[in-house]
Amino acid sequence: MRADLLIVGHHGSRTSTTAPFVAAVTPREAWIPVGAANRFGHPHPTVVARLEAAGVRVHRTDRDGALERVLGAGPGVSTEAWREAAPRFWHGR
Repeated sequence: MRADLLIVGHHGSRTSTTAPFVAAVTPREAWIPVGAANRFGHPHPTVVARLEAAGVRVHRTDRDGALERVLGAGPGVSTEAWREAAPRFWHGR
């Protein structure tokens, strides 16, 4: 099982992304869909540290806003294009 992009499950909860799973998938990027200032403390710092220690580039919707990856072929479409949307008002930027 291998993937370039991992969408981290359960908003990055402590048990969502184990070390064996990260080693099996070997993603280059991980996206964590998580709300800003959520009451559960997601994503769990252990999960973020685990991904970063594996050399995975981590993106989070609470910090980076909406994330988008464009896939396909043809004019103006890249197989590796991605962007981070403009920060939302709650980012405090």
